[in-house]
Amino acid sequence: MNHIVIASHEFPPRIGGAGVVARDLATSLARGGRRVTIITCYASSLVGMFRKHMVFEELDGYRVIRIPVYKGMWFLSYPYMLNNVLPDDCDLLVFNDVAISYLNDKYRDLTVVHYLHGKERYLRYSGFIKSTLLSFDRIFRKNLNNADYIICVSEFIKGWLVNTNVLNNKDKIKVLENRIDTSLFYKAEEIPVRYKLSLEGHVLISASRLVEGKGYERMLRLFNEMVQEGCNDLKWIVVGDGDYRNQFETNISDLGLDDKVLCIGRVDREKLLYLYSQADLFWLLSDFEEAFPLVYKEAIACGLPALGNDLGGVREVISHGVDGFVCSNDADVKALILDRTYCNLTGIRGVTNFDDTKFGKDFIELICSHEK
Repeated sequence: MNHIVIASHEFPPRIGGAGVVARDLATSLARGGRRVTIITCYASSLVGMFRKHMVFEELDGYRVIRIPVYKGMWFLSYPYMLNNVLPDDCDLLVFNDVAISYLNDKYRDLTVVHYLHGKERYLRYSGFIKSTLLSFDRIFRKNLNNADYIICVSEFIKGWLVNTNVLNNKDKIKVLENRIDTSLFYKAEEIPVRYKLSLEGHVLISASRLVEGKGYERMLRLFNEMVQEGCNDLKWIVVGDGDYRNQFETNISDLGLDDKVLCIGRVDREKLLYLYSQADLFWLLSDFEEAFPLVYKEAIACGLPALGNDLGGVREVISHGVDGFVCSNDADVKALILDRTYCNLTGIRGVTNFDDTKFGKDFIELICSHEK
């Protein structure tokens, strides 16, 4: 495969799991000697979108081409611009998310891969505009069936896709777990002075987008109950930002927990490593059916036990009783924290010997090991 193109609606600086995977895959492939191009978008004015002004960048050994998109009108940009920027020598096209594949099902001479990062909402659309007029669900089903391979990030997502019965050939579904960059996440032996926190007691930490559904309302209730039951040495670091942050901080103050819960907003990865290294437990009780939530694995790589909600692909990331626990009810969560059960886990160890080309190698091997 001479030239691999990854088409991804989401890509840094726009944050999100699918965008991070696209970046990490492109970086790994490029470092392994592959020629790689990313086709993504940038926020544009309506005039800029109709003028089709492209932006070209060179990043970490690969090329990035950005298509102008005005607000949420990607379905007007991608069908008419992707063809114009797709390199002529592309021989492997990876649709990293569904949006950018809209109306683009004509690449019969290429190997086409669809990368699924979660339960795709386009399969469940209804209503006149989204389902009847724009036909999101019908077109996505057609694109999946036309693809040569479908890569799912977890067995959970593969099982969900199989159960939808939208595929004529289920044998083309493959699973490739997302990787973490262990040059960024590892057990730090020393904490730089500028990253040290003045926290005494037993420290919990969470990191994610602060939005409803991520479990913060439930976690705050449980945290308050544990404090009220006499566990006064508990502290909680909350890393992240989002629409729910203001309400969350108000709730903290209303409960009188300002001295025990520290919201520090979004931080870069370097600081996150050192924050993890000063905590005793990572916990995140998301209500979402996360496909393959890497945040737990990143914490575990830093030497932290992880505690997650028993939904989605969490059990594929946390080895229950080895490097953390997966719980479904409040009583178990509280018992694990109050009894410090996780302090005796033996399966947690820092990760070393990071191979920054392995993700790309595994991806290529997965494609090449099955004939088209």
